[in-house]
Amino acid sequence: MAKKENDIRKYIPAEDPYHEPIPVDRRRRRDALSRVIAWISATSWGIAVFAIGFLALAQPNSEVGATFRIAYDKSIDMPLVEISFYLMVFAGLLCIIGLIFNFFRHKRKTDRFSKSLIIMGVISIICAVAIRLIFG
Repeated sequence: MAKKENDIRKYIPAEDPYHEPIPVDRRRRRDALSRVIAWISATSWGIAVFAIGFLALAQPNSEVGATFRIAYDKSIDMPLVEISFYLMVFAGLLCIIGLIFNFFRHKRKTDRFSKSLIIMGVISIICAVAIRLIFG
């Protein structure tokens, strides 16, 4: 069985000064490190959503009590606040690890830093600091 060749370079003479050599891209799909970076980004966003959910659960429901003039507990559930703080710190650490992986992968001109990791890292650090400052 004859080998089928679909290479356009065989039609361009080797001594032709007007055509640059065509680079061969052998990548079939994204490499493992870029997939890990995408998973780290998605995981950190999911952890941040859970942290904000825990923080929302920690707040007392004041609208119902004020509307119906019912006595309600005005205290904040501090263990849930602590959980949300540690989740935000963990999301920030994941983003930093992902950015380190992204830095090591950044070798080609076309490689870019993950904007999602940068944005999530900044948001998680700001939220963790805000939780610590507001709730002590």
